[in-house]
Amino acid sequence: MQRVKEERIKGGLSDLKPLEIRLVKGEAESGLWKQLVSTHHYLGYKRAWGRRLRYLVWVGDGAIGAIGWKSGALKLQSRDYFIGWSVEQRKQYLAHILNNDRFVIAEEMRVKNLASHVLARNVRMVSRDWESRYGVKPYLLETFIDPERFSGSSYRAAGWQPIGSTKGYEKLKKGYRYHGKVKEVYVYVVEEEFRRIIGCERRSYPQEGSLTTHKEERLPMMIQKVGYNPDLIDWAGIEKEVVGRIAEELVSFHRLFGDCFRRKEQRLLGQSYLGGLLSEVPRKNGEAIALAFLGPRAVRCQQNFLSRY
Repeated sequence: MQRVKEERIKGGLSDLKPLEIRLVKGEAESGLWKQLVSTHHYLGYKRAWGRRLRYLVWVGDGAIGAIGWKSGALKLQSRDYFIGWSVEQRKQYLAHILNNDRFVIAEEMRVKNLASHVLARNVRMVSRDWESRYGVKPYLLETFIDPERFSGSSYRAAGWQPIGSTKGYEKLKKGYRYHGKVKEVYVYVVEEEFRRIIGCERRSYPQEGSLTTHKEERLPMMIQKVGYNPDLIDWAGIEKEVVGRIAEELVSFHRLFGDCFRRKEQRLLGQSYLGGLLSEVPRKNGEAIALAFLGPRAVRCQQNFLSRY
């Protein structure tokens, strides 16, 4: 009878015989896959639409792991820069990108190198099985890793490479929703000549340092554009013409405390928060202020700044 293997297993890979990875077939195996993902994956089980493949990892007659694949993300800046394709090329070749959206090994399994071994084997399998089922040859595999939970060592050991990060959005049926959870993006190149096939060249991904410097230079103008709350400043009898100079005065005042910040990113976050407290942003919390002054990607950074730095 097929079941989830629950006993704790230690040792090496050589102790797991036979170790098999097989495509999910039938309702019974589908139920096992859902059970493993629901129990051991931090995101749990979520029904996937469209093209997908699911695998179970077996040791004997017990399932110890689950792997899920689906079509690649519609838009992913770090991946798109890595590939170097145009918007039209992305529309034409996106079907050749696969997304590894679920991968779990039961917590009872304490076997060194097991995860990277399974990943490496499954990469070869899914490339073949995807083309066989859907008639499309995979060029590139992608996955997202939460850096607050995982180091990505298993993927790197299996030949994957980190290329950047997400922006903290998730795709909904209509549009996108910002959730603030920025994840690292890893890719695995299946077809070495994929750029020649597409007709593109890799582009340089924007560096965080240059973006930080740019935002720091623009912040005084951004503060002024959002405006100030009259209820906070009218009591002091500030004349109307003076309000136009408040942004510059605030920046100069904040600069006096430059030695308190180890990094310029922290200085930028502190400056934006002060500006936000004086602005017309309705809700004076870290998320609302970051969205108003620095954009969605800075929300988590602003929250961390207020709670930790």
